[in-house]
Amino acid sequence: MLSIKDLIESERVALTALAKLIVGADRDFSRGEAKMLRRIVDAMGENQFLKATEAAQKKLRGMKDPRAFALEVERDGAQELIYNLLYDLAVPDDIVEAEKQILRWLAKVWNITVDETTLAPKA
Repeated sequence: MLSIKDLIESERVALTALAKLIVGADRDFSRGEAKMLRRIVDAMGENQFLKATEAAQKKLRGMKDPRAFALEVERDGAQELIYNLLYDLAVPDDIVEAEKQILRWLAKVWNITVDETTLAPKA
């Protein structure tokens, strides 16, 4: 399985954009989300994370649907890794409906098998 360090630039950009969607979905940036986001930043490297975030913000200006970032992630391993990270980002505060919608959509688009109730990825 891939690690965050194995993600290519477009995948890092997608991860940061989709993470922003998940964090903003419940309109509350919790301590649990902050801890998970810190793990992502540490694993990616702060400089790489900032570059990816900046690139995502630039691209977002011209996008009608930020979920389009997901379509740029084509490698199965990268899709699974990003889904797992986003799931872990959503879990600390109980997954709200807006987060569930994003996770369901990603699982469908990326063909990831998840538990229908919890949306946890199945091994």
